[in-house]
Amino acid sequence: MTPLVRSIEASGSHWRWTLNGIEGLGLKVEPEFTERMEFTHQEQIVFAHDPPEGANERASVEGVYDFVPVGTHSTELKVDLTLAVNLPLLRLSRPAVESIMHTSMRLTGQRFASNLYTQLGLDPDDVDIAELPVPKR
Repeated sequence: MTPLVRSIEASGSHWRWTLNGIEGLGLKVEPEFTERMEFTHQEQIVFAHDPPEGANERASVEGVYDFVPVGTHSTELKVDLTLAVNLPLLRLSRPAVESIMHTSMRLTGQRFASNLYTQLGLDPDDVDIAELPVPKR
């Protein structure tokens, strides 16, 4: 359902995520990371980076999915995720890397939404999408 995700292996509350490659600046990064997933039934999913002891994971996700009832037959999904990747690049590359990451995440979010609508049998024209601006550093 999410184009950036290649696979997820669940082991209790810990999930090992493997992403498809993100390319840019002459690099292709295929991050793998472990998240502790916390579920509050019909309310929230929390992602917290929690690698196994001794593991040196160079990528992580922190964030939350909030499910907010809107009327009797609708739910608002609020997604707030931060993806971090430690790359072997000079600090001067940071603006270009952030631009590539923001574009990749935005496109992934749009594709996730489209796939979710299809899965739920919704018409995308009947769904409101609000994208928040990328925070400035």
